[in-house]
Amino acid sequence: MTVSVIIRTHNRPWFLRRALSDIAAQTTPPDEVIVVNDGGESAAVETSTAESPLQIRVITNETKLGRAAAANVGIRAASSDLITMHDDDDTWAPTFLEKTTTWLAKNPESPAVVTKIDIIEESVTDAGVVTVTRQYAFQPQLHEVTLFDLLHTNRFTPIGFVYRKELHDELGAFDTSLPVVEDWDWHMRIAARGPIPVIQTDSALAFWRQRPTSTGSAGNSVVVEADDHGRYDLLRRDEALRNDPSGIGGLLYVTRYLDDRFRETHEHLDRAQGEVRELHARVEHLEKAIRDTSVIEFARHKWERLRRRH
Repeated sequence: MTVSVIIRTHNRPWFLRRALSDIAAQTTPPDEVIVVNDGGESAAVETSTAESPLQIRVITNETKLGRAAAANVGIRAASSDLITMHDDDDTWAPTFLEKTTTWLAKNPESPAVVTKIDIIEESVTDAGVVTVTRQYAFQPQLHEVTLFDLLHTNRFTPIGFVYRKELHDELGAFDTSLPVVEDWDWHMRIAARGPIPVIQTDSALAFWRQRPTSTGSAGNSVVVEADDHGRYDLLRRDEALRNDPSGIGGLLYVTRYLDDRFRETHEHLDRAQGEVRELHARVEHLEKAIRDTSVIEFARHKWERLRRRH
């Protein structure tokens, strides 16, 4: 069973080198690696790929097409049975391809598989020095990913996902009208066919790397483009509601509506708690003032008694 690894990149040579090194360290090497340079500088990509021991095909888009279109370029060029999207800033455990391809070979009825994913928060200097600040499991409760799970939010990221290329013949390409959340849309289309299994391993096989304090090209889309994620999440739900109000569109509407109401309630509670803390501080200040006044009055009373005696 063959597997193609597709990397989308745009002017992030340091991350690209790390991704290629990560792929080269796999215990089961991929059958092909396709780097889609989405409108970035060609020289940096050529240098990064030349340094790698992998056989790499580079496809350069003259202008930046966006995440979905860049993915589609790589998928059309892929010749393997399986596809996995390795974002240039994420990483794998060395056995990722071995575990996923073996699992799919043993389970031909499954169109795709997800692995356990850890979030790694890191900071990166201009010199490319990485400092890991935190690591924790992402959605550790999942043993499979259902459409119901995905109606609320995306439960996994491309770095922990391998699927059969033939799914595109049935379900189409990535939606190029979505500059972000295109992976969530794709995952829902697959999950609409049936639950997506999650390989149960002792530790994560994929690592979704985030840089909460980074901006620009060093940032993550989920952080740097948070407003876009919220907007296109809503637009995707709105389109589904208009096209299929009694089906998945209605469910997407309900989950977003409930999520918005929950967030509003949480914000109200936060404000109420803040007001309670402020009132508590005022009461403490008043109590202190009363105590101070009582002490002063007591001292004054004692002083008056002593003065009268003398």
